Amino acid sequence: MMLSHASSMVYAVRPRDVRTNAKKKSAKDKARKAERAASNKKELESLTKRRESVDDGEGDDDDAVAAPAPTMGKSAPYESTDIVMHTLALGGSYKAKTGEKLLRGNVLVHEAASALFNAPFVCASHDADDTFNYGNKAALALWELDWDGFVGMKSTKSADVEDATTQAERRALLDKAASDGLITNYSGVRMSSTGKKFRVENATVWTMTNGDGVKTGQAVRFEKVVRLNADGSDGDAMVVNENGEWVKDVVAPPAEDEIVDVDAVKALVAELSAQVEAQAAVVRELKDNGGTNADDDVKAAVSVLLDVKAKLSEAEAKLA
Repeated sequence: MMLSHASSMVYAVRPRDVRTNAKKKSAKDKARKAERAASNKKELESLTKRRESVDDGEGDDDDAVAAPAPTMGKSAPYESTDIVMHTLALGGSYKAKTGEKLLRGNVLVHEAASALFNAPFVCASHDADDTFNYGNKAALALWELDWDGFVGMKSTKSADVEDATTQAERRALLDKAASDGLITNYSGVRMSSTGKKFRVENATVWTMTNGDGVKTGQAVRFEKVVRLNADGSDGDAMVVNENGEWVKDVVAPPAEDEIVDVDAVKALVAELSAQVEAQAAVVRELKDNGGTNADDDVKAAVSVLLDVKAKLSEAEAKLA
């Protein structure tokens, strides 16, 4: 049987066509590889340029040093280019404000995001509008939220929104950090997304600024909290371990030359607790009479409350 011309075109494949198609495919593959290489090179150049200028005027970020381009295609939100740069800004601003490194040792640029996210302490920050723009693993676990639930949340929600005293204290803290640039040894009550309250211990709060000194946000670092029972009494003390996970704090017994006079400390705790309650009542009264966080008398009252609570925290720590 004779095949028609059209049929022969369907079934007959010439060697020349195979070679031509193979060459075309090879050329496309090479073009794709070249395009990916150019993209990687461009991102590295951009990252390096931004690394050199991040937080200009606030000191170099010694927590991160130059390194090859980061691996492409990572899905973790904290490894996006914007968050990597924010990580470097956090490290640079912390070093400028405290003189210390946020992360231990020399961390490569492409490792900085992962190192801070999994750090053995809480690190969180919000922008100039008090909206969270970063929270590491320990922070997310503490507030019982995932990345998308925490980032974008107003910082007012990090504490009990119905507790006027706590909110006034929180606002005063941020205002003081904005004016002073840095607050250390802070202690205050916060609340998780499920309603669990805890007291932050020995926190460092600092203000982030751009090269012109304009406030761009604020950040916090701490590694210990005390869980609060339903009646407000202290529960377990918790710390962040080397894997960025919360574990119970194991308190070593005091050395022989640090023996605590328990009765005296208990008396001091009782006295300071009474002062805290009295000063909290003063703040509530001012607020009930129309006072706002912007009023000088409210700010002064809250500042006194913060000081007394800090002393109470130190005294209570001696009994732990």
